[in-house]
Order: sequence, then structure tokens, then C-alpha cells
Amino acid sequence: MATVLSGVSGAFYYKPAGTLSTFGTADVTVAGALLNVGANLNFKPGDPVKFLVRNTQTGLVGAGTLPAGITAGTAYYIIGYNASTGVATVSASATLTPVITLTTTGTLAAPNKFEIYYSDFAAVSEVRDWSLE
Repeated sequence: MATVLSGVSGAFYYKPAGTLSTFGTADVTVAGALLNVGANLNFKPGDPVKFLVRNTQTGLVGAGTLPAGITAGTAYYIIGYNASTGVATVSASATLTPVITLTTTGTLAAPNKFEIYYSDFAAVSEVRDWSLE
């Protein structure tokens, strides 16, 4: 997966590479709200992320329920991410506290998985004039 830069209206927008993954109910630990989203991703504290249930065969929105405490399409923020274990914690607040509270691991039936993805392109700079050569 490649990092993407684009320029619109004098601004550069950035979406980091490697910030999309799928995981299952067994990867959710209710105590501590730990989500094993996959190792060696590029998530950093403060990254805005969203969740949904994805059908891995069709690529469309799938059937199932996210872990209780997570709402599909709502922005959350990475508090911590361990690249070697793949375990992440998230907050509903951009202040990165508190950790969300989970009450269930959610429900899935094959071929569906939970998906975590970098929520949107983020403005990283504004410029008056630029070109790519």
C-alpha cells in the first residue's frame, strides 16, 4: 500500500500507508478495551480511525455488530498501538482520554470481519504554489 499525497486549494492532504486492517471477535479484549488489529501497521497516537463490518468476499459493508462501545463510521483516535503485537487502544476524544469502554466483543459470521481504517485525509501543510516533478 502506498502513501498518498494530493494537492487541492493550496493544501497538501495526507493519508498514511498501511493504516487499514481487518480483525475478528477473538481479537477483541473487553477488559482494557484492547483491539488486536494486526502487527506492523503505521498507526500513531492521535491518528483518527473509523470502524465498520466488512464482507471480505464482496468488499461491501458486511453483516454483524461491532463491539459494543464502537459505532460504525464514528471517528475515534488511536491512544496506543504496539506494532509488534498489533494491539491498539482508542478514545472517542481527540484529547486521547479516556479509553473507550467495551461491553461485548461484537458478532461476526464468515466471511465478515471488523475493519479499522484511517478515517480521512489530513491536511499537513498549506502552500501558495507547488508542482510535482
